[in-house]
Amino acid sequence: MIANGGLLRISRQVPLKFAMEMALTGEPISAAQAHEWGLVNHVVKEEELLPSAIRLAERICRNAPLSVRYTKAAIYKTLDMNIMYPSAAWDVIEYYTSLDLATEDKIEGNAAFVEKRKPVWKGR
Repeated sequence: MIANGGLLRISRQVPLKFAMEMALTGEPISAAQAHEWGLVNHVVKEEELLPSAIRLAERICRNAPLSVRYTKAAIYKTLDMNIMYPSAAWDVIEYYTSLDLATEDKIEGNAAFVEKRKPVWKGR
């Protein structure tokens, strides 16, 4: 558990009591337990693994690519920041929101919504 920052990460991923149990016992947990504790999003049969991952990727790809990129960056940059307003975390969110609002895809998304059609993303 100590290698590769596992101890640093586990207490940020699950409630402290679960993190302590994992770290102090060193015992493996089942896929069902990992799901219950929130370490994994889904538990599927092995033969469903790739189709399930592809379905998730397809759901993500329905969104504007720059919006997905900015959302991911904002989440990672604010992970360890204070989220009380005002704070540096809010500045990060405002920065990425301003980038997103300035894209051609934002205009396309609004137009597609009004016209009740699927958007055609360009990544611009």
